[in-house]
Amino acid sequence: MSARSTGIFPREGFSLDNAFALDDSGSSVSPVNLRHCRTIRLILIGAQLTGDALLAVEIYGQVVFGADASDLAAAKDANGVVIVHFRGYNLPTGSEVVSYALVPSTGTASLEGAFIELVDGPAY
Repeated sequence: MSARSTGIFPREGFSLDNAFALDDSGSSVSPVNLRHCRTIRLILIGAQLTGDALLAVEIYGQVVFGADASDLAAAKDANGVVIVHFRGYNLPTGSEVVSYALVPSTGTASLEGAFIELVDGPAY
């Protein structure tokens, strides 16, 4: 990955660039193969859910993170950022899409940004 970020997480060295941004179009493709990674980091910035709204993040056709308003509130750090790690993922073949979905139903749902990052290299 690139050098340490000068952006929102400079000390941790997260590389939040547009190549690893997820969107809700259902057509984003990861710039690297995530199928056999040891660790994938998911970073959600500015996620807000109220009422019965839901947030789901899908990587390669598999939902890897799902939350309602109470789950999301419990997962946020002091800055309102959610960071989730997935270890030893064996993602299915087929779709290369990485995306998220917000389902507001009778509540409200918003998200400023969603990013994935390859933390550890491929597991062989």
